[in-house]
Amino acid sequence: MQNFKSGTKKNSSQIDFSEYGLVIQGPLESIGRSGASAYITLSDFYAKENSPFDCSDYIKKYVKNYPQLKIVFATWESDKLPKFRRNMESNLNFKLISFTDSLDNMSFQGTHFPNNKYKQMFLTLQGAEYLSQIGIKYIIKVRSDQLINIEDLILDFKKAKSLRSFQVMIPFGFPNLPDYIEDFFFVSTAEQTIHVGKKYMGSKELFESAHNDYFYAWASDQFQAIPRPIIKLLRATPFLRKCYSNSWKKTFSPSSYRILDGLFWRGEKFPAKIPKSNGGFFLDYNSQNEESLYPKLKYRSLVRWLLTRLGRP
Repeated sequence: MQNFKSGTKKNSSQIDFSEYGLVIQGPLESIGRSGASAYITLSDFYAKENSPFDCSDYIKKYVKNYPQLKIVFATWESDKLPKFRRNMESNLNFKLISFTDSLDNMSFQGTHFPNNKYKQMFLTLQGAEYLSQIGIKYIIKVRSDQLINIEDLILDFKKAKSLRSFQVMIPFGFPNLPDYIEDFFFVSTAEQTIHVGKKYMGSKELFESAHNDYFYAWASDQFQAIPRPIIKLLRATPFLRKCYSNSWKKTFSPSSYRILDGLFWRGEKFPAKIPKSNGGFFLDYNSQNEESLYPKLKYRSLVRWLLTRLGRP
């Protein structure tokens, strides 16, 4: 288990935990990339042996470190889940809800690529709906195979909200990738989380990548006047500049670098310096004006876009 500490008592005094609920989404055992393999090529990743990671320690850590939070673990049925459920029964702030991991049991409306991004959204939606029913106002969503500092994330959320209005706090943004967001964690209202989740689960995917598909799911209000085929055709170009600009001004806010820098993924520290050194955009606590809170977006070259459309290299 990582040497991970929750926030300080001073931080805790600044937070009304009764407003927040934590959704831990994912399997009890997880296979995939980790902190050390976050940015290696897929060929290198699959070339090495990858054993399942037991997420139970991370879940227990959240429950122990944040007794003030209502916590829901939304997961899939597995052989090891009954024992874990029994071991966690005494924790009054913890609720486990589980589902059969079968896409046949889910009602996808026209989805032609039902991959893990729909599983993530399904579990997140179930957890958010449960927390909303018991009066939780804000949803913090994390993955079962990752560990972050929840108190610092809430403080980031409160700080950003004091500076401007937005719908969801995400890990970070890349100015040169205007329609890309990470799926590690987010903070939003329960109402907005449920609205986005239900709409997404009833829609056909726009892009295969979860990073792009989730962007348009959350920012759908900014693109509602643009037909989906046009979004696919003109994505990340200056033609849709206003939509992307409004998305980052009205929909998204990044968290601070300290959240990503303290993240553990499947037993290993995440290399936060890599996205930062590649232009990653984070919440700046020293921002003195509103414009500094938004990334200066960069778009695809129109010449390159046109050549691509013409089928030329």
